[in-house]
Amino acid sequence: MEITDLTGGIKTILLLLEIKIDPPFYLNIYFIAGNILLIVLILLLLYRRKIKNIKLINDLKINLIVEINKAEKKRISLEKKII
Repeated sequence: MEITDLTGGIKTILLLLEIKIDPPFYLNIYFIAGNILLIVLILLLLYRRKIKNIKLINDLKINLIVEINKAEKKRISLEKKII
């Protein structure tokens, strides 16, 4: 608000309201740290899931090889009995 003294012509400015504008939420350090933590956790979960799937596939392949070996041993033992 501006006040003018009519006798001396002196102008005085008075602040009636002080307005403070906060920076956007996405520039807040807590928001940035939270997002980084969330991304790291998601990447960790994806990594663990991938490792779990690889182990499962390897176990299935090992079981298949074991079953093939058992069948081959049985076939060989039957051939020996026939001969």
